Amino acid sequence: MVRFFILLALSIATLCTNGQKMPENYYRAQAALQHKNYILAQQQIDSAIIASKRNPYILVKKGEILFTQNDFKQALYSFEEANKIRSNIASLWEAKAYAMLNNTVAAIEALERHLSSAPRVSEAKIILDTAFLQLANTPQWKTFWLNEWYNSNELLEAEVEYHFSQNEWELALDLLNQKMDGKKSRHQFYALRGKAYSAVGSYKAAEADFAHALKRSKRNDEYMANYGRALDRVGKHKKAIKLFNDAILRSGGNPDYFMHRAKAYLNQHDFENAFTDINHYLSYYPSSIDALSLKANIATQMGRNIDALFCLRKLIELEPSSWKHYAARAELYLSSKNWEVAKIDLNRAIELNLNDQKLYLLRGKCRNNLGERSQACTDWKKAVKLGSFEAQELIYKNCR
Repeated sequence: MVRFFILLALSIATLCTNGQKMPENYYRAQAALQHKNYILAQQQIDSAIIASKRNPYILVKKGEILFTQNDFKQALYSFEEANKIRSNIASLWEAKAYAMLNNTVAAIEALERHLSSAPRVSEAKIILDTAFLQLANTPQWKTFWLNEWYNSNELLEAEVEYHFSQNEWELALDLLNQKMDGKKSRHQFYALRGKAYSAVGSYKAAEADFAHALKRSKRNDEYMANYGRALDRVGKHKKAIKLFNDAILRSGGNPDYFMHRAKAYLNQHDFENAFTDINHYLSYYPSSIDALSLKANIATQMGRNIDALFCLRKLIELEPSSWKHYAARAELYLSSKNWEVAKIDLNRAIELNLNDQKLYLLRGKCRNNLGERSQACTDWKKAVKLGSFEAQELIYKNCR
């Protein structure tokens, strides 16, 4: 349940803080919250408040941290302070806190304030939020939702987001294409369609849509980053890096943008900068599977095998049933001619995945170098059955 709160909270925070520059401690607090390190999260958010006393989003984040620890009364104080700086910015969180305190009247009033201001969270996100479970059984809740709180554009966005959550990208695209009216369309629709195009691999179309969205909302760092990702996928790495630079500057250092920039640097073969950026991201999220995999890739290409092996060891600890991590580590051992240790990893990889031709090909090479000729030929024959042409050549040279 706590994890649900955190994930939902982060999606709401992303919506609300877009375009707002945050101090580094804000992102450190957010990362600590995701790791359920509440003491560190509290320390970091207090430092962020000192650095930026009049930023309401930081006060909302402090309330969120307290809320996640079930300290609803203190959370309410932070939300009220945030609302004094920017009206109703924390009204949804207030509603959640009052609901957890079983104060139905105050919760409904706060929720009404949220839905009477912008931006509004969709009805589906509110109804699915477990903070409102008890409130949902009251007659006041049922009466409240008889009102029409959302306009047609917001309903469309909510429907598209639902299709996104179900990976129904084509349905989302059909819906957006039917409703969008050329250059008159809202920037949010261009951004949503850009995401859908990216998800189906149409990066050129995504590039055009994110360019339109950013033209309409020039300060939006999320649009900058998404535009940059699309550019990176079509090979425009230098332009992508510039957009990531702008997004990092605009956001105050959102760590996600460092990871995106690391990928662009890698694609540009700027390994040093890629390595620096991914290390920065990992200082926030040290157990990120994607980031550790990316760092292992970068380190391998730099010839920093010790760093790559460290990442792969951690990946195996985090995902012991993933054959890909064992295979990647085996390839590193193969590159240093450590045949016996490579074979051990390949044995484990094959146990987890019996149908990958490359695993048999590599294990055959290990066995061949260890003098296990007949076992090597057996592996290569399996690789051939799975479609390996290289294994055919090795059989011809070594197994007659």
